[in-house]
Amino acid sequence: YSSTAAELRKTLPRNDTMYIPYAGCEENSIAVTTGMYPYPVLSIADPLERAAVKHFYDERYTSGNMYKLGSGLCPWYAAWIASAMANYGERDKSLALLQEAASQIGYFSEHFEINEETVVRRPWFNTAAGNYVHALDQTLLLNRDDDVFLCYSSPMEWKDYSFTLPCYGNMTASVEVKDGKMKKCVISAAGWSGECAPKHIYIPEDLLKNARLSKDAKAMMMVGNGLCRFDILLNPGQSVTIVK
Repeated sequence: YSSTAAELRKTLPRNDTMYIPYAGCEENSIAVTTGMYPYPVLSIADPLERAAVKHFYDERYTSGNMYKLGSGLCPWYAAWIASAMANYGERDKSLALLQEAASQIGYFSEHFEINEETVVRRPWFNTAAGNYVHALDQTLLLNRDDDVFLCYSSPMEWKDYSFTLPCYGNMTASVEVKDGKMKKCVISAAGWSGECAPKHIYIPEDLLKNARLSKDAKAMMMVGNGLCRFDILLNPGQSVTIVK
């Protein structure tokens, strides 16, 4: 599968600057962001994918509605691009897109294909709701192969929040942030899982300033590019505390 995927990546349609939906295509399509969502199959260092995502983001109000009778960005696409922006660490853009998607919810916080003031509501749309939850989760915990990014795309304006979310490899991260600083971070391996692969846990350096790091965390921490890295290998049922 890995070798097949590598060959497929070589033949992705493109122009001089970015990936495109198909050879010769001049139309804009949300499809060009699929290297980031629903699965991160392209590297965030791939300049053609980054350019394609940026292009669709810039053109989102001309190409981001599911119906010609609307003028806004449909919630499904808004959350979809928010996931892509979370992969790139674009905190402000990701948050703004999530807020835009949330602005179109109905009376019971349900999402629609389209829900604009000047347009009749179109069908309730569970896919948009799923995209929204996934994008929100990715601002908190982002998995990319054996790399796990905690709070990597969490908006700077969020000062108090907590979450428990799964990581690749049958592991779970429990995190608490208070007053803009990380107060708790525990990585746990499920007791029923088989052999776990080693993971690289990345946390923004600013969140760990003055944090109470465990002795083990201090010994393994490496710092670079504004991120603190912790290499962890757990057996089933084990856990490690990074911040206590």
